[in-house]
Amino acid sequence: MIDSFLEKLCYKPNNVNRRTLIVAAHPDDDVISMGSRLRYLKDVKIVYITDGAPNIEHSNLAGCYSREQYARKRRRESEQALDCAGLSKDCCIWLDITDQTASFRMVEIIKKLVDIIKYNGIEKIITHTYEGGHPDHDTASFVVWSACRMLKEVNTDVYEFSSYFNHDCSIKTNYFLNNLTKSISSNISNNDLEIKHEMVSCYKTQVEMIKHFDITKEIFRKAPTYNYLNNPHSGILFYELMEWGITGREWRQAASESMHMLGLKRKS
Repeated sequence: MIDSFLEKLCYKPNNVNRRTLIVAAHPDDDVISMGSRLRYLKDVKIVYITDGAPNIEHSNLAGCYSREQYARKRRRESEQALDCAGLSKDCCIWLDITDQTASFRMVEIIKKLVDIIKYNGIEKIITHTYEGGHPDHDTASFVVWSACRMLKEVNTDVYEFSSYFNHDCSIKTNYFLNNLTKSISSNISNNDLEIKHEMVSCYKTQVEMIKHFDITKEIFRKAPTYNYLNNPHSGILFYELMEWGITGREWRQAASESMHMLGLKRKS
């Protein structure tokens, strides 16, 4: 049976619950993964965990002289993309954590999410999967789970959009790693797709990365029950292939320490 929220999101977007929070690791993840749906969520809040600027090397490749300039450029791109969907920059909540370092600031992010969820009366959250694609993606999944665990008195449902993961030592996009819960694909109209193309074109600094995605495809599912102290899959994780500053073992250790500090149980 299809979850009623997913059915509305994918097939009847004008009827989607308005108190929805999107938690994106980077300022383009939301548009790539669910850009055709965003214009229907007029009261949505979008949390961008990182600023999208990892280091000076990435900054220079984007034509920027500093990491901070690159972060500002990525924010402008994101705001321009949301404007195409009729969304104001006021819907954005920027945590401004350096790209690729969210794993080292889990407790801080969780506490901020708790406040955001409570203050905005959030009922539905859409975020990343735990699939070892990017440490910031896995962190987004973990901090949402943790914040919801800390807000036991608040009934908040969590959903996921697809991201990416390692498949035969290459990037696999537009799919879920495992069929842990039933997934559903968006019914994207020609008009929705045209607007999404316009949104995606705003990300001038991300052209090469976006080429890996089929932006005509958006899939969602209700978040499965993860054990974040287990590897998301056997073998090497995608971000270990890329050497993005942390290994899977180190990530799980950070998650374990965060759970201990917050008094969360080891299993979900």
